[in-house]
Amino acid sequence: MLSFWAQVRVIAYRDFKAIVGQPVFLLFLLAPLFMAIMGLLGGSGSQNFVEKSGRNARIGVLANAPLADFYMAADAQLRALRPGPTAPPQLTRIPSHGSADAQVARAMINTPGSHFEAVIFGPADAPHIIATSKDLATYVTAMANYAASVRLAGGQPKQIFVAPHVEISRKSGGTARTRQAMGYAAVVVIFVLTLLIAAQSISTFVEEKSNKIIEILASAASLEAIFLGKLVGMFGVAMLFIAFWSALLTGGAQVLLSRMAGDFPPLDLAISLPGFLALGLLYFTMSFFLFGAAFLGIGSQAPSARDIQLLSLPISVFQVSMFGLASSAASQPDSRLALFAQIFPFSSPMAMAARAASDGALWPHLLAILWQLLWVMVIVRVSARLFRRGVLNASPSLFTFFRRKAK
Repeated sequence: MLSFWAQVRVIAYRDFKAIVGQPVFLLFLLAPLFMAIMGLLGGSGSQNFVEKSGRNARIGVLANAPLADFYMAADAQLRALRPGPTAPPQLTRIPSHGSADAQVARAMINTPGSHFEAVIFGPADAPHIIATSKDLATYVTAMANYAASVRLAGGQPKQIFVAPHVEISRKSGGTARTRQAMGYAAVVVIFVLTLLIAAQSISTFVEEKSNKIIEILASAASLEAIFLGKLVGMFGVAMLFIAFWSALLTGGAQVLLSRMAGDFPPLDLAISLPGFLALGLLYFTMSFFLFGAAFLGIGSQAPSARDIQLLSLPISVFQVSMFGLASSAASQPDSRLALFAQIFPFSSPMAMAARAASDGALWPHLLAILWQLLWVMVIVRVSARLFRRGVLNASPSLFTFFRRKAK
């Protein structure tokens, strides 16, 4: 009889060849491309909608010409601080109607189909503002205060009181914010890859159980070797997936960096970039084996494909909750929540990958990897025992227990 690791190798090669040899694997390999295309289409549609809405929206300045000039100049100064999608609506000046300004302003806001979202009118020292949101009212108030300050100082509408010398420091690339952003990026990448690949392992047992193949395998190899072999086979698929997209993205990144070499500040991570990438790959491996082992255990208990479909929602919710926990740890690296995320087995790989961007110490990563390996072995052993009890020994599985409770 083959040794334990020889059994693992045979099962892994069998599953890897069965998955990669199918023509449908090409669709799986190109799935991120389809997701990116759909995201671009949806994003461009929503961006066009927002831009169109932003072009139509207006802030009305109901004032005489001298006061309106101060408002327009103040808006030009403040608008530079809120570029892009956060920019406020454009100002439109409307001649004052004297005592009827309040009635006109309310009509401009309340008339159905009107593009005005805020209107300012009244005297300069006590203006009246009508707005459709608190944020917009705050902006118009700041604009009125800025205009009043210039007027009281005796300045002209477009007068600039200071001309500072501005110098952009490249040190901003090594700030804590940049490191947290890199940590969050590592969390997102590990989560997406685990979501795409590890969840595929949950359905492998159902098909083989229905065809009685798993019982044949169990007669020739230990269940622990079968479980671990299937994980290793799926991990080989994951590595092929990562290698394919890494080659494509590396080529695109080289072209982009060659054209914009001077525009990227140094990352200045807590550890070197190769070390950060190596730790990221290790933590993806741990995340894959943790989730994959758990999913294999669940799949081994499911008697039919319908039960797997019912489990898809709670499994997705669990994965997303672990992603949320690790994301919170990335944004608050020194908090108790981050410490809990780094200890809890299923969030630990993502949380520790985020820590690698801001903490240069290597010993916590060694402890974390050993801790995660321990949990992989525990989950594989527990899953194998549950499968032996529920299937090979013809004892009631967990699904049967819950069905009895439901009745």
